[in-house]
Amino acid sequence: MLVVLLYDILLYTVARSNEVRTMKWSHVDLNSRIWTMPTSKNGRMHRVYLGDLAIKILNKARNYTDGKGYVFGSTGKISTCGIEKENLDMMCGWALSQPIRRHFDSFNIKERFYPHDLRRTGATMIAGLFGRRDFAAMALNHTNKDATDIYDQYVYDKEKNLTLDALNRAIELNY
Repeated sequence: MLVVLLYDILLYTVARSNEVRTMKWSHVDLNSRIWTMPTSKNGRMHRVYLGDLAIKILNKARNYTDGKGYVFGSTGKISTCGIEKENLDMMCGWALSQPIRRHFDSFNIKERFYPHDLRRTGATMIAGLFGRRDFAAMALNHTNKDATDIYDQYVYDKEKNLTLDALNRAIELNY
């Protein structure tokens, strides 16, 4: 069940699968609706604003992990990454893609996809909602490699909040 919830969060936040797999409860503020990554792939702190759908998923996930450790972690004895451990917290990378790959046919999924494709789908939806790629880039936490990026230290929190809220609303309306 946690894997299904994790897939939803991938789409609702457009975060990288590794970022979601390693998301800790201590980095999530459900009241403020913000997930703060102390560092991300580009080495910068990144705040992800959590829309209504993302909050619902995180509240469901809390039932499985008791709100401790990793948001999508294991709470029992499981075999992961070839090692059996008690109370292992972090989910292995293959644990995210393997379940869906094994069941494409039983789920009647005609066009095969992988976890990273949800990030691409979310980014495409954002670009379509705003008619601007820069909003998708902000939500994806991509950096611009031009000279202005060196001088511009604004974190674009308002814009990211607006962007992810619009994405969550668009997904909710299309369900």
